[in-house]
Amino acid sequence: MHFRILICTTLLAAVPALGETPAKTPMPDGKVTGLNPVSYAALQTIKKRNPGSLTEKDANELATAIRQDGKIDAVETDLLAEMTQSQFRNIKVTPAGAPANSTESVQTFPTLGNAKKVLLYALNPVPDLAAEWAKPDHGWKLLVADYKSSPEREAKVLAFVTGEMAKKWEASNTGNGYKPLRDEIAKIYGLSNAAGADSNGGRMLLYRAMEGVDRNARDQVPNFLYNWVRPGGAL
Repeated sequence: MHFRILICTTLLAAVPALGETPAKTPMPDGKVTGLNPVSYAALQTIKKRNPGSLTEKDANELATAIRQDGKIDAVETDLLAEMTQSQFRNIKVTPAGAPANSTESVQTFPTLGNAKKVLLYALNPVPDLAAEWAKPDHGWKLLVADYKSSPEREAKVLAFVTGEMAKKWEASNTGNGYKPLRDEIAKIYGLSNAAGADSNGGRMLLYRAMEGVDRNARDQVPNFLYNWVRPGGAL
């Protein structure tokens, strides 16, 4: 019982502030206006060579051009969103600096298969889990979003968080009152409930990670240390 009281007390501590929410990807409308010269030239070259659906090689070539200056601007983001949407339709792409009466444009349409995966990765890069975890807030908001993005990412993020929580379990014992693990659980619980956070998603990720730690430790982790973080409360 005294462990539960100590956990609850820890939760009252201040929670590190999360970063600003990134700008939302624009809604596809079949038009991309003002694409910068480098990305436009790459798309133009690709479409002259292959007027059909982009291949994986084409998509990699376009993604490389988009990343060339080390950033993805708003128009490039629009292009990637258009080319990875599920609705099949023509996409008219016009270059930056074109005169108002210019008819210059490139016609393309959404990608499929591996080409789509390449462009989706450019639009929403997979985060470096270790680098995010090293941040004061563990990049928790981003990790939770990544965890929920696809079944593949769910498995990878869950395995990563389970491994990190296992390190805290290995440093915990009855002599130190399981403090390393208790403190980490309390911190992540707080991050999951911070303003703007996905509370249910964060708590479920934490709970499932601790279930994995407990399972790997052959049920040696006291359930009361983590069972209460489950969305809906302890079982």
